[in-house]
This record gives sequence, structure tokens and C-alpha cells, in this order.
Amino acid sequence: MADFKTQDCMAVANYAIEYAKKKGKPVSNLHLQKILYFLQAAFLVKNGKNYPLMFGNFKKWDYGPVMKEVYDAYKENGAWGIENFSPNVNITNGKWEVLPPQNINLNDFEEEDLNLLNSTLDKLLCKNPWELVEKTHQQTPWKKFEEEIHQHVPLEYSNEEIYKFFIENQKELIK
Repeated sequence: MADFKTQDCMAVANYAIEYAKKKGKPVSNLHLQKILYFLQAAFLVKNGKNYPLMFGNFKKWDYGPVMKEVYDAYKENGAWGIENFSPNVNITNGKWEVLPPQNINLNDFEEEDLNLLNSTLDKLLCKNPWELVEKTHQQTPWKKFEEEIHQHVPLEYSNEEIYKFFIENQKELIK
């Protein structure tokens, strides 16, 4: 774990999209959001609350946790499987530059962490996205704020909140 580096959320999302496509199971934006959430939880449980898989906080939305940057990048796909990466555009001093899609650097992962990433992805790709939505709705970090969430009060999950819930409820991790 000493060499593990927290990743950009778009890089992790793109890795998950590519992994899913290679497995013949393209993911929708909804499915991707839940996958990212459970990946984050798996890494927090394994490595501790100060070592998340990715930077950023999930928003508490009607359909469960959402990494807004990733949602915005892929929302045009609707309920369809994501086939292509979102453009990676850099704007500096009014000049646009199209860069290669963000992706994780596999050298940032020890074998154990890469195995956790891929085995968790394998399990999550076999789950229906609505099953994962329902699972998140039963979890305390979402459930205790359900009324506010449905009123669109802007709330975020903290990594500490995710860590605490999953440490106390190990059975909630995708098996």
C-alpha cells in the first residue's frame, strides 16, 4: 500500500468502462456510478479511510451515490452502454487542446490492489444497476438523508462516512 496513489475519478471511470467492454458487459452511466461507489468503498475498507481509490466526493442523489464529474461526462449516454470515452479537453488561456482519455496508471497499483480492483469490477458487472441502487438506498449514509435527498438538498458522502459504514457492515460489500 505504501506505493498506492489515489487516482482521478475520470481515470478510474474510464478504466471501468474499458474493463467492462472487454468483458462484453458495457455499462450505463447509472451502473458506472454505483460501480465507482462500491470500488471506493472496497479500497477504503482495505486500505483505511485516508487511502481512497479516487479523489472527489460522491453526491447523494435520488438514485444513490454519484461522482458528478463522471456523471456529467457520460450523461448523454442515458441508459445505454457507454461505448466511447468522454473527450478530455484542456482549455488554457482560451486555447482548446484535446488530450487522450484519462486512464489509471497500472504502475500505481501493487498486485494486491489491482486484484481488488478487477475482482470487485467482475462482481459489480454481474449485478443489475437497479439492484445496486436499491442496495445504496438501504445504507445508512443515504437512508438517513432520504428526505433531504428527494428535496434535492446538495449533500455529499465523505470518505470517512463510507469507510465507517462499510467497516461496521462488512456484509454490505459486494461478494
